Amino acid sequence: MISTYAGYLIIQGTASIKSEVISYVLPLSVFGYVSYQTGSFFMSIYGIATDTILYCIAVDKIISKEQNSRVSRDLPVEGYFE
Repeated sequence: MISTYAGYLIIQGTASIKSEVISYVLPLSVFGYVSYQTGSFFMSIYGIATDTILYCIAVDKIISKEQNSRVSRDLPVEGYFE
């Protein structure tokens, strides 16, 4: 939403673009679509990274219990893996 508004301001602020644009619907739709896809991509990567970190913590807990060692550190997410 903010990037679409920023695109509107860019079109309004640039005289050469403003004189050639008849309707703002298509350019602003492209701004909105590209910004949505970019945000979706980054949130997908963030989700994968979070899942990977939690998986590594779970595997570390399992391995340390199997070896009866206390190699892993106490973490704030300790209660979730009991």
